[in-house]
Amino acid sequence: MSKNSSIKNEIRLCRSFIEEQLARNKNEIWTRRDFELLSEKIFTKTGVLLSISTLRRIWNDDFKKIPHKSTLDALATFAGFTDWQNFSENNQHRPDLKNSSKNKLIILLVTSIILAGGLMLLKYLNYNKGITIVGPVVFDYHQKSDSTVPCIVVFDYNVRNINADSFFIIESSHDYTKKYLPVNEGQLTSSYYYPGIYQAFLMADDSVVKKLELNIVSHNWVAMITCENSPEVLPWYFYEENIIDNGSLSVSKRLLEKNNIPVSSDMKLVLSKTHTEKPLNYKDFILQTRVKLDSIDIESSCPEIYIGIQFENDFCYIPLIQNGGQDKLQIKYGNTILTSYDSDLSGLGCNLYTWHEVEIVSKNGSTSVFVDNNIVIALSDSLKMGNINGTSFNFDGIGSVDYLLLGNNKGDTTYYNSFEK
Repeated sequence: MSKNSSIKNEIRLCRSFIEEQLARNKNEIWTRRDFELLSEKIFTKTGVLLSISTLRRIWNDDFKKIPHKSTLDALATFAGFTDWQNFSENNQHRPDLKNSSKNKLIILLVTSIILAGGLMLLKYLNYNKGITIVGPVVFDYHQKSDSTVPCIVVFDYNVRNINADSFFIIESSHDYTKKYLPVNEGQLTSSYYYPGIYQAFLMADDSVVKKLELNIVSHNWVAMITCENSPEVLPWYFYEENIIDNGSLSVSKRLLEKNNIPVSSDMKLVLSKTHTEKPLNYKDFILQTRVKLDSIDIESSCPEIYIGIQFENDFCYIPLIQNGGQDKLQIKYGNTILTSYDSDLSGLGCNLYTWHEVEIVSKNGSTSVFVDNNIVIALSDSLKMGNINGTSFNFDGIGSVDYLLLGNNKGDTTYYNSFEK
C-alpha cells in the first residue's frame, strides 16, 4: 500500500470517528448547513478553521492531494486524539490501515526521485509540512460606510513573514468562503450585504493566523430581497422611509412592482436593524413581536419565518413554519441546536398567513419561546452571548411585522416600534 493510500484510509477512519461522535449514520447525506456546523465545532475545539469546501472534499473522498498537516491535526484532535501522529499511531495495527514496509517505502521514494526529479517526494512529504511565522503579520481593515448596508470593507494584509504554500482571507464565518491572496502584501476589497457581527480570518494554508471582528450596522430598518435560485445576484435594498406603512414593517407587492422586481417563487425577504439603545443582556431580556406572511406565490409548500437575534458573541434564530412542516425545523440558540430529529418542535407550526404573536423571554440564563401565548420551547445555554446587538426577520416570500418590543424582566422597555408613520 502506498503512503498516500495509507493516509487516505486513515482519513476515512478518522471521518468515521467524527461521524460516530456526532451520532450520524455513515451513509447519511451531508448538507451545506451540516458542514457549516461541523466547521464551527472544529474551530471551537481546536482553533483551526476548516472551510466548507475542505470538509466537503474530505467527506466526498475528493483527495487530489493530501490535506495539510494542520487540517489533519484538527480532524484528529476533534476526533479525540492529541494530533494526527497520535491518531495514526493508535490505529496503525488496524488490518485495513497497515502501511507497507519501510523498505518498500524507501524504494518507492527513490524511484519517485529518479522519475520526477524530487517533485513526487515533495507530494509525499507535503502533509507533514506546517507553517512558520518569522516576524510581524499585518491584517486590518477600514470601512467605507458605517451606517447601513451594503457596506464596503477594505482589508490590509502583509504575510511576507509567514512561510506557507498559500494565503487566503475568509471574509465571514457565516459561509467560510476562502479568497485567495495572489501577492504577499496588498489590499482586498469586500462587500457585506447584511447587518451583523462578522469574523474575518487571515489564513496560511489551513491555519488561522489572525482574526478580526467586524460590526456591520444599519441604524435604521432595512429590507433586503434575494432569490434563492440566483444567489449570485445582489440583494435589492429598501430603506426605512419606504418599508414602514399602515402600521407595519413590510415590502409590499406594490413597492416591488414600482421597482420592476418580479414576485418569484424563490423570493426571500430580510428585515433588519442594529440596536444601539440601552444594552439588553442575554440573561435578562424580553422580545415581543407579531408577524405573518403576505405572499402565497412561493416555491415551498411549508414556508418559514425566522426571527433572528444578533448578540455580541453569537447569532440565534427561532423559526415558525407553515403547519405540516414541523419535521423540517432547526433552532439555534447559543451552542444549543435543536432539530425536529431530537426535539418536540411541533408548537412552532401554524398558519403563517395570519398574524401570530411571538414572545422570547430570557431570565437567569433560561429562555422560553411563546407563540400566541403558549410556551412551545424552553432553552438553556451556557454560552456567554453578551448584549443584544440587532434583530432581524427572515421570510420565505414577503411578510410583515406589526410591532417589535425589546425590554427586560423589570418592566423597562428599551425599544418599541409600532411602525406607524
